Formats: sequence, structure tokens, C-alpha cells
Amino acid sequence: MANRRKYKISESQEESKFNNAIEQREYIETLENTIDYLKNEIERLKSETNKIEQYQKHQYYENLINSAIDIALSTSDREFADKTHKLFVQNASAIESNFYFYDKNGELKPISTSETSAFLDTHIYHLEEQGILDWVFEQNCFKAIPNFDETAIKQNSIFIFPIARNNKRFGVFLASTILQHDAIDADLLLLFQNTLQIISSALLNYILLKQVDEISNKFNVLNNQLLNTSILMSVGEISGVVAREMDSPINIIKANVDLITRSIGNIERRAEIIQTNIERIQYLNSFIKNLINTSETKEIINLQDLIKETISILQHQIENKDVKIITSFDSENIFCECYRNQIQHVLLNILLNARDAMPNGGTITLGCFKQSDKKASISIADTGEGIAEEDYSNIFEPHFTKKSGSEKLAINLYISKLIINNHKGRISFVSELGKGTTFKIVLPIAKTE
Repeated sequence: MANRRKYKISESQEESKFNNAIEQREYIETLENTIDYLKNEIERLKSETNKIEQYQKHQYYENLINSAIDIALSTSDREFADKTHKLFVQNASAIESNFYFYDKNGELKPISTSETSAFLDTHIYHLEEQGILDWVFEQNCFKAIPNFDETAIKQNSIFIFPIARNNKRFGVFLASTILQHDAIDADLLLLFQNTLQIISSALLNYILLKQVDEISNKFNVLNNQLLNTSILMSVGEISGVVAREMDSPINIIKANVDLITRSIGNIERRAEIIQTNIERIQYLNSFIKNLINTSETKEIINLQDLIKETISILQHQIENKDVKIITSFDSENIFCECYRNQIQHVLLNILLNARDAMPNGGTITLGCFKQSDKKASISIADTGEGIAEEDYSNIFEPHFTKKSGSEKLAINLYISKLIINNHKGRISFVSELGKGTTFKIVLPIAKTE
């Protein structure tokens, strides 16, 4: 009995140990499962955190780019500088900032005088002397350097961004910040670089456009001076042609005065003829005076009437050269807003050019028609010698002419082109050697009530 009880106790102990082992194994499995779960949760949370960080980074980047685009729409130097400074104050703890561009003497000057760049305005020369700016331009990227200036107050880093185009230096952006140099990572620098590329490109375009406008204004002044001077020089030659038109009425007056003194014919009729020719001389004299006037204002004129008037000035001389004039006009009146004398000057130039191109006589055909509702065209065609093809590219160059002899008028077609361009029109030609040349002038039609 004792042995049997002892066996039962032993068996019970073994069963207890077995049960404990099972419980321990289950506990361990539970712990392992819990650990695996926690690991997965940690990885999931890390992933979620990374996603949030990436999203926040993306949002931050997007906000910076949008701010840069907004700054790029600025309309003044000061607005560019002030908005960029505000951006760097908010995103890089900047204290001072400004854009600096090279002037005509090669010195870096701030684009805008500002209280937020007093330190940088003087410090930039040290950066240049130390070769730091040269290094930044060589690197061609946004840089952050420690600020070693002992006089600076809480200015621990300097941001530098080079502004260049086609390997040509234009300027730099500088900013001083309280950020420690070691705290500025590469991602932040790249982010600021992309932001400043947008801003500086827009600013550079703005500055270059201002320079272009200044040059254009100076060019326009010089161009107008050249135009007026050239017109006056050409008027002297045209005046000689017009003055010869006076010979006919003067001779008629002399003849009729002679008849009156000899009491031949009807005196009243002779007086009418003299008066008519005096008026003709007065008209020609007034025409020459008007050509000299370079301070006229624009007016709306009838193009057909202007052409007829111009023909009447030269018709006698042209027809004396065995040249016939034929006109063809649109059935509707065509009006153009222009400087009357300038357009007449162009017509005179081309008409006299056509006459001189036909030393043995020929035909000049003038036409004026609507090309569209907004454009009118004037054509002047001759049956003269024509223009050699090698001269096509030079025909509108200043003072180009192949005319010779004292009676030949050196017409400056360059002046004519300037005048037509100033009227927002265009002038062109077609020519064939031995058959003639046709000039075509296109001008905008004026709105009339």
C-alpha cells in the first residue's frame, strides 16, 4: 500500500510539472506574440510617422514654392526685397537680408535701401575680399557659412545665393540668421535654393526688362533725333525739286506781265492768270515749309487725297521726263491717323526714286486700297531699271544709293522705313531687273465716326 501511495504521489507531481510546463510554454508564446504585435505596431507607427513627416515636408516645400511664386509677381525692387526678407524671417530665423547686383563699375549694390540689411551692406565687401563670393559662384548653389564677425549680434550664419545667367555674374542674395551653422542640414539648403531660384530668376528678368526699357527709351530719343535730322537733310534735296516746280508759274507770270505792259490781250484775263500762278507759288512755298516742320501732331487724313496732293506737286517735273502717272483708288475713302508731313515725305521719296529709275521714260502706277478692315495698302510701281538681287538686303540701309550726277536725288529709303515703322506699318518691295520695282506700304486704318 505504501508503494502504491508513493507511486500515486510521484505521478501527481509529474502531472503537475507537465501542467506547469504547458502553462509556461503558453505564457512564452503569448509573450512572443505580444512582442511580435508590438514590433509590428512600432513599425506601423514609424511608417505612419514617416508619412506624416513626408506630408508635412511636402506641405512645407509646397508653401515655400507658392510663396516664391507670389514674390516672383512683385512689381518693384523694394517689393522683391521686402517679401523675400519676410519669407526668410519666417522660415530661417533671418535677421537681415537683401539682393545685391553689380553696377556698371563692377561693385555690388543693394537693389533697395533697407533697414534690414545694414550689417550685410558692409559685410558683403569682406565676403568679396575673402574670395567667398568667388567660391559660391564656382559652386553655383545656395551656401551657408559661419559668421565670424565678432561685432555681429546673434548672427551665427550667413546664407549666400549666387545670381547668374549664361555664366555671367549679376548679383547675390545674402541673409544673416541666428541659426547655428551645424543646425542647417543639406535638405534645408536645397529647399531654400529652389525657392531662391524662382525668386531671383523673376527679379533678374525684372531688372533686365527695366534696363531694356531704359535702353529702348534712349534709342527712341536718338532714333527720333536721327529721323528729324535725316528728314531735314532730305528736305533740302526735295526742296530743290519742288523749287524747280516754281519755274513754270514764274515764267507764266513774267510772260503775262510782259503782255500787260505792252497792252496785248485782255488785262483782266492776264491778271487772273497771274493770280492763279501766284497762288501756285504760295502753295509750293507752303509745302516746303510744312516739310521742314518736325513738331507736327498726328491727325486723321484721307490717304487718297494725300496721294493726289503729292502727285500734283511733282506731276509737271515727272511728266517732263516722259513718265506717265496712273492712279487707281478704292471706291471708299481710306483714313489713317498719322504725321501728315512724314507720310508725304515717304511718298515723295519713292516717287522721285521711281522717276529717276526711268531715265528713258516709263510709267508710275499708284494704288491705294483697303487690305482688310484694319489695314490699308499703298503701292507705287515703276517700269524702270529694277534693283539687282544682291542689293535687296541693303536697300533700306542708311544712305544706300547707286544714283550719281547732280540731278539725281539720293533718296534715303532708310528714313522712309523708320517713318512707316513709327506709324506701326510696314514697307516692302519686289523688283525685277529691266522690268521695274514696286514698293508697298501698309498702314493701319483709323477709326472714324
